[in-house]
Amino acid sequence: MDKCQGNSPLQVLLILIFIFINLTLYIHQVPLFHEEPRRALIAQEMILRRDYVVPKVCQEPYYKKPPFHNWLIAGISLRNGIVSNFNARIISVISLILIGTAVYLLLLKIDPGVAFIAFLISMTNYLILCGYGNKAEPDLLLTLLTFLSYFFYIKNPTDFGHIAISSVLMGLGILTKGTSPLFFYPGLVLHAWMHPEIRSKRLKSLFLHSLLSPIFPLIWMLLYYLHGDLNSFMKGFLLEIGGRARGNFGKFLPHLVAYPFKVMAALLPWSLVVVFAFKNDPVKNEIYESSLMGCISSFLIFMTFAGSRSRHLLPAFPFFAITAAFHIQGHKRLGPTFSRVSFWIFALLCLLAGIYLLSQNFRTQPVVFFLLAVVSFSISRRSYNILNYTLLLVLLFLTAHENGFYFYKLKTRPDYRDTAKAIGKDLDKSKPLVVYNKAVHLRLALDIERAIKEPVYSKRIANFEEYYLIAEPGLLMPYCAEISRINYPKGASQTVSVSVASCDKKSENRDVGRVRPLPHLSGRLLWE
Repeated sequence: MDKCQGNSPLQVLLILIFIFINLTLYIHQVPLFHEEPRRALIAQEMILRRDYVVPKVCQEPYYKKPPFHNWLIAGISLRNGIVSNFNARIISVISLILIGTAVYLLLLKIDPGVAFIAFLISMTNYLILCGYGNKAEPDLLLTLLTFLSYFFYIKNPTDFGHIAISSVLMGLGILTKGTSPLFFYPGLVLHAWMHPEIRSKRLKSLFLHSLLSPIFPLIWMLLYYLHGDLNSFMKGFLLEIGGRARGNFGKFLPHLVAYPFKVMAALLPWSLVVVFAFKNDPVKNEIYESSLMGCISSFLIFMTFAGSRSRHLLPAFPFFAITAAFHIQGHKRLGPTFSRVSFWIFALLCLLAGIYLLSQNFRTQPVVFFLLAVVSFSISRRSYNILNYTLLLVLLFLTAHENGFYFYKLKTRPDYRDTAKAIGKDLDKSKPLVVYNKAVHLRLALDIERAIKEPVYSKRIANFEEYYLIAEPGLLMPYCAEISRINYPKGASQTVSVSVASCDKKSENRDVGRVRPLPHLSGRLLWE
């Protein structure tokens, strides 16, 4: 079996530090986007309401996901009572670091070279590193808990202590997103069934594991039953799961064809490395075989769900990393022309990106890109094996991505902290504030809750005679008088403006003449 040089624990540590620094550079500055505000809002309202059992968004019960991810965000935010952008995102960064570390440690005694390759694959594929590595989403936490459950189980599958620890982690995975068992049990059951000599003991241990795993989820469900409407939660949660499986044959067939290619794209560049540096050496060890079974079974399960996406398969990525690492010829040499030209192209792109960012009045980031261009051009003079080449390219790309595409969101994603403070200062505290529970409003709602330290209300559950409403101008009711308007920056992808209105159901006169779009009530960009 090939041994890869330069894979000492020190090198692993340096790569971990490099990735951690890059992923945390701007997570406190870049405004939350997509579904991130919803995750932060749930945690923020847990703190404000002092209710950690029933997750809510704008006081409306949230049924789509269990709350463990929100508990962690709330836990690290308790000190000052504010869920910051950094706190909301750091959970994913830490999860990624621990995933890579666990994969490396699991394989280290078997083969350090394979452990290093698996470590790289698990941490530096595109979807994890540039998609969810620093996003306020539960996917990487789910991946970590699922793999740690496997990590402790596979160490000693018949020892009760290992089974108990593994089942606790599985239970926390279920409390994160609910899908952990789909990535754990099928592969291990298949592996046990294929080995008659261990079949009976392993199936018994897995049965015990499956009995212990639901303990913490069941405790939470009992508390939910005592504090909220458990039937509504189960209905909403099952509808969310069912939504992934819906679809007629016309939708299912394209999904069936496209899904493997989407997964390959998500695993870049390592999916290509496996193809071009594949070695067909027979591998016989339990970790490899069970990981292979887990990877295949998870892929087949999610491929049959017409609504599934590549990110839903994230918990299977560490198993893919382990399986693929045994079949990669890390020492396979690349043609010098190929590596030289690819680094030249990367250097040229970095040079152009630096010039563009400089023209946009950025200062530090252009310097980073110019340095990347110099480094890329300098290292192009050497010849590399496929492993070192891929590692260098991935680290360069990560630096470019975080200082370019990710940082540039400061130029395209408006920040509403000043707006929220102004709203909290100007409005009558005795009247509740109501918002439409839509993604476009949730960032503003989160910033308002941070500013006034009181939960706002979703329009769907609000039943007040007098209240303030935040909505698009066209959604204002006849009894609502617009008192201010929040203007989005030019070029933002959201709606043009959002109104702040004072509503009184006793009045039917809509006073549109009171509009006063104040400058301090405009969603500003952090970099202008």
